[in-house]
Amino acid sequence: MVNKKYTLCIIREARADENRTPITPNQVQELIKKFPNDYIFYNALGMAFMNLGQFDESVKILDKAIKLNEKNIHVLNNLGLVHGYLANYQKANEYFDRALKIKPDFLNAVKTFFL
Repeated sequence: MVNKKYTLCIIREARADENRTPITPNQVQELIKKFPNDYIFYNALGMAFMNLGQFDESVKILDKAIKLNEKNIHVLNNLGLVHGYLANYQKANEYFDRALKIKPDFLNAVKTFFL
């Protein structure tokens, strides 16, 4: 596993242009080639696809991230968000619930629960 601080620095560096443009799928895919077992990059790639409105592709990638780190609340939350965009509210709430069971005070999951 790659050091988390180092990983986050790589992601920040990849998006450090003056306009703060969101990281692109191509940028993250290059990082995944270098670090294929780091869930953080799969999470970033899933979010990049979500930002482009490519929700089905986002789910596939985030599923890889959660397989690499089953208890990561941020990946669980992001899976909930993407399923919400796909109008799969029951599945979205299941992911939010999993995140809240791990960290009950995780406000991102609480704020995005679909009723």
